[in-house]
Amino acid sequence: MFDSQYSMANIMQHIGIRCVLDVGANSGQFGEKLLNRGFQGRLISFEPLTDCFAELSRNAQRHPNWDCHNLAIGSQEGTAVINVSGNRYSSSILPAASWSVEEHAPIGSVAQQPVRVRRLDSLWQELWPLSAPRPLMLKIDVQGFEPQVLEGLGQRLQDVDLLLFEASLIPSYEGAETFEVMVADMRSKGLYPVWIGPGWGSSKTGQIFECDIAFARTPLIR
Repeated sequence: MFDSQYSMANIMQHIGIRCVLDVGANSGQFGEKLLNRGFQGRLISFEPLTDCFAELSRNAQRHPNWDCHNLAIGSQEGTAVINVSGNRYSSSILPAASWSVEEHAPIGSVAQQPVRVRRLDSLWQELWPLSAPRPLMLKIDVQGFEPQVLEGLGQRLQDVDLLLFEASLIPSYEGAETFEVMVADMRSKGLYPVWIGPGWGSSKTGQIFECDIAFARTPLIR
């Protein structure tokens, strides 16, 4: 994601990203890579799992521009139950598809945990009483729950200059949307695909099941 000449780091620098919303932060792996590569803007991470959030908080304490919140992000305010995966980072409010657990057992749920859910548009005023720092990037890593996170942005989607999430060529979670649907939806909202990165697939066949994909508010090449 950050280490090739065709990388998110280059795109972020080209756009001049000043703020990153990190939805589904786990223990802060994405944030640490970002900050270690020299990002000096504001980083705001959201993670619902209690144990992962504790580790995320410890990591964030080393960086004055990194804030974190123990929340799930979705389309409705309230509570939900998250399926806690064996590897933690595959946890999702959606249940894992049986084929994906057969392909990689740690995706399977080992517990369930109630979590608080907020809409991003309702958080917006709390995060930025005046105006959000722009250009702004939204990174989503929520295992098939991306449409709900995006729905919860409401009209604030127009304030997102760069968007990064996982898209499923074959949905690994029940009810998840496909790559084609997500790309078409983003295009219809004025966000253009600008980058695709490696994701998860079969080590036996080489088939890719999910990939990372980034969208920009305006095309980088005109």
